[in-house]
Amino acid sequence: MRKRKFVQKKKLGSSRVDVPLKRKKEYCKRIVELKEPYKEVKKLYLEEFVKPMSYSTFDNWKKNGYKILSSDFAAVNFRGVPKKESILEILDSDIADEEATIITMMEELELDHERAKDQEEESCHF
Repeated sequence: MRKRKFVQKKKLGSSRVDVPLKRKKEYCKRIVELKEPYKEVKKLYLEEFVKPMSYSTFDNWKKNGYKILSSDFAAVNFRGVPKKESILEILDSDIADEEATIITMMEELELDHERAKDQEEESCHF
């Protein structure tokens, strides 16, 4: 089977490469779990992406690679984007707050309606 070269879809900065998550995980596995040295990883990276891997990228993946490899983190979650579950929890609490507000408003409307009825009845008796 022939190995396909990576083709960049959008134009990025001079040395920046938009690495697909699947490939990023493979490189992080080499760096974090297999503890391959920078020279070897850089060589493989250069063959695939035609641009050399900067040492800062290697160092960053070495520090944060476990987050990329962990199933608890999604593609961008390690950058601080909330997970789906936390978004749903916030949404549920917002909905509960809205429901409570609506119920309170309805109760106030009913009281206002009853007061208006009582005033109308009182004005009819005079």
